[in-house]
Amino acid sequence: MDDARDNTIAFISSSGPKSLTPVTDSRPNLRLQKPPPTAHPDRTLNVKNVVITYDSKSSISAAKSLVVFSPERNTGKPLHFEKTSPEEWRYIDIIEVIEKVDFIVRTNESKDFGCIRLPKTELEDFINITGLYTGIRREFANQTGTLKLKLTCEISIDPTGENTAEEGHQKVAYKNSRDILVRNLETLRLLDLEDFYDDPSTGVEPGLFNMCGDQFLDRFRDTRNGTDIEISVLAFDLALQLTPVGDPTFMDFLNDTAVSLLERYEVTRNLSDADKAISRFEITANAIPDGHEYRTARLNYLGDAYESRFNHTEDLYDVSRSISCREQTVPYEDPIELPGILSNLGNSYQLRFKYTGDLADISLAISYKQKAVHLTADDDINMSARQNNLGSSYRFRFERTRELTDIADAISCSQKAVDLTPKGDEYRSARLSNLGIAHISRLVQTGNPDDRSQAILFAQEAVLLARQGNPSLPDRLNNLAISYSGYPGSDRAGKLASISESIKYEEEAIDLIPEDQGAKRATLEFNMGRSYQDRFEYTGEMADLARAMSCYQKTLDLTPEGNVQISGRLNAVGNAFRSRFELTGDIDDMHTTISNYSRAAVSPGPPSIRLDSAKKWAELCVKFEPSQVVDAYSTAISLASQVAGLEQTIQIRQSNLPGMSDLPTSAAAAACQLGKPGLALEWLEQGRCVIWSQLNDLRSPLDDLRESHPTIADEIRSVSTALEYAGSRRETNTTDDLLQKMTQQDEVTTHVKLAQKWDELLAKVRGIHGYEDFLRPPSYLTLLRSIPNTGPVIVINVHKNRCDALALIAGAEKPHHIPLPLFSRSKADYLHNLLKSQLQVSGYRNPELNARGMRYESTGSCVKDVLQQLWSFVVKPILDSLGYSKSPPNLPHIWWCVTGPLAFLPIHAAGVYDGSTTEVPSTLPDFAISSYIPNVRTLIQRSKHQGKVQKKTGLFMIGEPQAQNSSPIPGTIVEVRAIERRLEAHDLRVLRLEGKAATISQAMANMETHSSVHFACHASQNIREPLKSGFSLHDGRLELSSIIQKKLVGVDLAFLSACQTSTGDEKLSEEAVHLAAGMLAAGYRGVVATMWSIQDRYGPQIAEDFYANLMKGSDELSGEGAARALHYATQKIRKVLGDSDSTLLAWVPYVHFGL
Repeated sequence: MDDARDNTIAFISSSGPKSLTPVTDSRPNLRLQKPPPTAHPDRTLNVKNVVITYDSKSSISAAKSLVVFSPERNTGKPLHFEKTSPEEWRYIDIIEVIEKVDFIVRTNESKDFGCIRLPKTELEDFINITGLYTGIRREFANQTGTLKLKLTCEISIDPTGENTAEEGHQKVAYKNSRDILVRNLETLRLLDLEDFYDDPSTGVEPGLFNMCGDQFLDRFRDTRNGTDIEISVLAFDLALQLTPVGDPTFMDFLNDTAVSLLERYEVTRNLSDADKAISRFEITANAIPDGHEYRTARLNYLGDAYESRFNHTEDLYDVSRSISCREQTVPYEDPIELPGILSNLGNSYQLRFKYTGDLADISLAISYKQKAVHLTADDDINMSARQNNLGSSYRFRFERTRELTDIADAISCSQKAVDLTPKGDEYRSARLSNLGIAHISRLVQTGNPDDRSQAILFAQEAVLLARQGNPSLPDRLNNLAISYSGYPGSDRAGKLASISESIKYEEEAIDLIPEDQGAKRATLEFNMGRSYQDRFEYTGEMADLARAMSCYQKTLDLTPEGNVQISGRLNAVGNAFRSRFELTGDIDDMHTTISNYSRAAVSPGPPSIRLDSAKKWAELCVKFEPSQVVDAYSTAISLASQVAGLEQTIQIRQSNLPGMSDLPTSAAAAACQLGKPGLALEWLEQGRCVIWSQLNDLRSPLDDLRESHPTIADEIRSVSTALEYAGSRRETNTTDDLLQKMTQQDEVTTHVKLAQKWDELLAKVRGIHGYEDFLRPPSYLTLLRSIPNTGPVIVINVHKNRCDALALIAGAEKPHHIPLPLFSRSKADYLHNLLKSQLQVSGYRNPELNARGMRYESTGSCVKDVLQQLWSFVVKPILDSLGYSKSPPNLPHIWWCVTGPLAFLPIHAAGVYDGSTTEVPSTLPDFAISSYIPNVRTLIQRSKHQGKVQKKTGLFMIGEPQAQNSSPIPGTIVEVRAIERRLEAHDLRVLRLEGKAATISQAMANMETHSSVHFACHASQNIREPLKSGFSLHDGRLELSSIIQKKLVGVDLAFLSACQTSTGDEKLSEEAVHLAAGMLAAGYRGVVATMWSIQDRYGPQIAEDFYANLMKGSDELSGEGAARALHYATQKIRKVLGDSDSTLLAWVPYVHFGL
């Protein structure tokens, strides 16, 4: 069992009433003779050992005496109760019952608090029939809602009784305690209950049968004896049959029948009992107005009934109804009961999450459970259960998000639950098992062998305890098996021994599960199948693989369509058939493999598992089922955005992307192979730069939509703004303070709900005529119609199977496909590693050296070799295909969009630098001006706004030669001053900040008021958290996240004269995780950046020449000519320095991004 239901009541809600059907099935055979009633008019009935208990925190606990009157309201005398404990008053003398016994408690001498009445006539009736002698427990009425009293006593009979109080006091139903003992059960055999059922016109009070059902229900809860619950159901139903529908007690009796039916359902799993229980609970709940305490109690039963039926049917309607109804009652719940209610409500959300994978559900589960723990006193006996439940929810979310803070919290809560659970407690086994599974979950992520040792230790103790009669022994055995399966070492013998242990415990667990418990059997069969397949991977024994496939088939037979676990199970089946195909070569096995992967990809389940299935489906279709390639890759590409969805922070999305970085290039390669270059382009656009594309969507202009539908446009802008803010949250949940965790969890829950609202709004807009494609990825035709007409866009796809270029030319009907057969992924990796190693040797990648002021060393001909191969195998074939046979007088502009290792290679400088002066030039700078773009949409979005009047102008410059903890770069001051002199000659507005004046606040303020910005300083790339990358200023780092959150409007050009500002994460080559792309996302139209560290002595000259070219023929500063200006600035220094390897490194790192 994953978690224990809290020991307090849960909340529910109801729909309309349903027809009432009497319980007529499964009644015990009790056909014994019924004795005639015997009158005992002179019999004396006595009550003794009267005890009144209350909460020790209530005001009555401080009283030195208690005013209690008995036996009659008007003539009774005060009884002298003795205070025997802080929570108890006792009266031990005998009280004779004449006509009735009234117990009246007063908070003062003039006002009754409440009264419990025991009429003698009803006691006599019951004695005549049953002869039972028992104790009784009743609850007094409560006027204020803050003071609760309970009375227990010994009496010759347990009557139905009546609670009365002065006018204005609330009447409450009593509930017999679970520890009531039936003193003389044999006398019940004198009753022929079935005769009463067949002929209810006996004159017997219905309350007597209802009380009889209550007693047997209590005993059933203690003994789990099936006969007791059968008698209870029958007795309750008799009481109901004897009671007119309009009688005040009818609804109480109806509720009692539902309780007993639900209890019987838990034993028999007969759905008819669950259906009838739910029907009755619906009626009783609807009969009481909202907010009434009876309604909350009855809704509690209804919620449990829906959830119980869900555990059998796995119908999501049931668990959703349970959740909906519980939530309605939360505002009305007693503060004492509220923590348990919240914990149970969290359990329901977690249960639904297991079947839907909806992050909103698990987020709410954690939120409710956190609040439950917060409201629970440290010494409360329920604290261990609530910590356990909270830990379980953390673990479930970790399994989806892989966020390590969640599994750390899961282990912490689970450990607390174990520590608070005494030895001998029935729940200790479950809590130990949960703690062990949490350690295994962390082992899978981190590989720490200590987690496995801990998991096995806890799981073994859990199994030992469960063997002592715990019905959850199969669950404990399953968890122990999982603990053994997580063997982290490479030792073959150790791994095989662990797998064998897993199989042993899984087989024992399956043998203990009844055939009718399909869901549990499915889970255990699946786990055992994985163990056999794991062993097959080590042994190669076909018998193990056959057994695995047998287990998987049983699992699928027991898993209903629509179950959220079906995708993972189909994926495993596909893996098994693929393994057999690799051994036998049987093509039928391959077809079955593909079929299972395809079903897994489109079935309910976690997006990560579905994406894994879709990728394998697509990969195999390329070779074995070409007709399915388009469907397979389309499915995979669409799932990629779900794995890195907007409900996650950017930090988490970033961590989820490496596992799918090769998907868009694989898809594009397949599309090119099929002769579909347009589809290749679309897949690259959808699958690359996911995070920047999401940010651009959130900031998309809504002018057209606002004109026709202003309300929904405003709603979209509100949600997008909130989503962007939520996405920039940092996952810093390392605090042990529960209140802080609750605050952070509320933020998470709000974030998930915002993402869901965003999807709803998109669907709503797309339902409007003319907006069907609103914020959808553009088609290749749309892309072609939107690119600039000043030059082509060249998209280069690098894949292990093939490399291709797609030339996008304005006005063309489709991309121009240029195969690159002489280039390969392996060659690209080789060139990248070659250049990287030489840069490290030269100090251009050494963070310990002065980046801009370093002294370079000769690198031989490495750089030339890299540039020459890029020219020969990539650039020249593209130029030849486009007809660029000679250097034109007016150089065209080429935008390069590159993938894979090419993102780290200087394709803009490709060429043969051998000093020759041939008639036909052989370097790219001789043919074209180059810019880079992260993806085509980035260029199109900027092209749309080209030529629009910018309200703000001017250049803001920061020169920081000596930032904290950084080496000095004196050239930065020379650089910004030279630029200032150059621009002042054009009477431009220029602001320069240096040294102490170059602060974060000043930078942020002035970036908002200037159209362009120039950073001459140190910069830092944060690969793990890209938005924490930034520029080193006098008082700290100006982070990219701060710049993006400002939503800069009307900004134009950013010149990043710093180190490696266009160098991204090699694991995320398709995401453009660098400062240059970040500045584009922040709103700048164009960015000048660097691929590696630049030389401080050349930086000022290149920057000054850049601005000189930019201002040529104009008195306005515009980034529109930035690419051309950078081209001429770098070629000027090239002419001065020559084409040696070392001098190439002076200008090659400078690149232009954007428009």
